[in-house]
Amino acid sequence: MSSSRRKFLQLGGLSALGLSALPGALAFEGKQLEKAIGSAKNVIFMVSDGMSSGTLTMADLLHNRLHGDSCNWIKLYQNGLLKRGMMDMASADSMVTDSAAASSSWGGGNRVNNGSINIGIDGEHYRPLALKMKAAGKAVGCVTSSSITHATPAGFTANVASREEEETIALQYLERQYDVMLGGGQKYFDKDQREDSRDLHSEAARKNLKVVTSRAQLAALPINCDKVIGLFDRGHLPFAIDRAQSNELTAKIPSLPEMSRVAIQKLALQDKGFFLMIEGGRVDHAAHDNDLGGLLYDQLAFDQTIKEVMKFAECRQDTLVIVATDHGNANPALNGVGKSYSETNQFFDRTMALKQSNNWILKGLSYKKNGSEIQDRVEAATNFKISYREAEMLQAALKGRYRDVYAAQENPKAVLGKIIANYTSVNWTGNNHTADFAELGTFGPGAELVPTFVRNTQMHEIILQACGIKESLQVRY
Repeated sequence: MSSSRRKFLQLGGLSALGLSALPGALAFEGKQLEKAIGSAKNVIFMVSDGMSSGTLTMADLLHNRLHGDSCNWIKLYQNGLLKRGMMDMASADSMVTDSAAASSSWGGGNRVNNGSINIGIDGEHYRPLALKMKAAGKAVGCVTSSSITHATPAGFTANVASREEEETIALQYLERQYDVMLGGGQKYFDKDQREDSRDLHSEAARKNLKVVTSRAQLAALPINCDKVIGLFDRGHLPFAIDRAQSNELTAKIPSLPEMSRVAIQKLALQDKGFFLMIEGGRVDHAAHDNDLGGLLYDQLAFDQTIKEVMKFAECRQDTLVIVATDHGNANPALNGVGKSYSETNQFFDRTMALKQSNNWILKGLSYKKNGSEIQDRVEAATNFKISYREAEMLQAALKGRYRDVYAAQENPKAVLGKIIANYTSVNWTGNNHTADFAELGTFGPGAELVPTFVRNTQMHEIILQACGIKESLQVRY
């Protein structure tokens, strides 16, 4: 990449051209901005990871088919409660960002290379937003359906050269003593699974950090207990659609709305307010897998979490709510079917009957399964029967023998996604992140500071301004 292109990505298009990109220059003026600065006691930053525009659209369509009204995110737009904007989410080294660089742009206020967590291209360490909030006396929490040490929560809380250093991220959580950390990722705290054999469960207890590992234990926590780490699965939490079909998973693992409700209840006890990041992390994973059931039902779980957040925020005047995505992924979309698209509704309505994720389907298959067995497995998850020819195509992919003009679409996940598309008319452009501008909605005190179009790193300074925290972006940690 040329040095001029790198500078353009790092600074953002407007800054590189010498034009103003300050929130005040693009939003409101004078007294309105002055009133917004320092007006937020609490901040709740919600991220549907990897949510393309089509994902939000289809989640709304599905919610309408299931419940007769719009999903909560769209309803907030319709009612004028959520101020809508867009974000340029480029990383320091690419027009397409990964979740580590995206989250670091918000959490550390600077663009970093993909894969890095708050460490710049020349080794600069950027002090993450969570530590700035703690220094201001606020409580800090993260809730996610992914591993709690995954890229998005880490971008607000940690400093590592590579997002893969999840064992180090877990250690930093203990050292920095955040108040509420809920998600998956037990293996990064377990002495039998960590490379250094350190028992972070015991270390957490010595630091008065309570560790819970089940839905029942989370529900039984006294609201006024000190600090808590919830680790509800070895890695990421299960997809919402699979959790809903399993009594065992439902009993053991809390949902994203449940975890968020507990986190808000605990953090709200802090006199000086709180900062909470909530991530629908598995939306991104489903998009990578071209997994329609995993995608839409995890997006609806995130949407239900928006409702929980707004229950808290709407009855107060001190809470800034940010609802966003960090990047698109695979750009799924409902395509028209039939003459004048007359069959489109019929095809999409099959999403209402989906019972399991594609991930669940593939876990029960191997290349040794015959066509009929593959048909039965897919039907058990989708409630429709694929053709024998399609089953043979999936079998060929399982054997590594399926060939496509687009090589990235030759793996079993992509082939199954295309087969499902034959029955739902939801198609995918690929299986990786996209450069789309990101969706952004803001509510509450400080929303006035957010431009309609914003560079990702501006959000860091806007949050600090909204809370009245004066802190340099360049503080080394």
